[in-house]
Amino acid sequence: MTVVPPRVIVVLTDQQRWGTTGAHGNPVGVTPEFDRLAREGTLVE
Repeated sequence: MTVVPPRVIVVLTDQQRWGTTGAHGNPVGVTPEFDRLAREGTLVE
């Protein structure tokens, strides 16, 4: 049996409030790639 390690990406931003991302409810759409990662992966709030 081959053990596959989990793939983890941690995204850190500087001087960005939680409410500025679409993943956290902002409808403006200024963070499309971040939102896609949150939508397709696991979002930890």
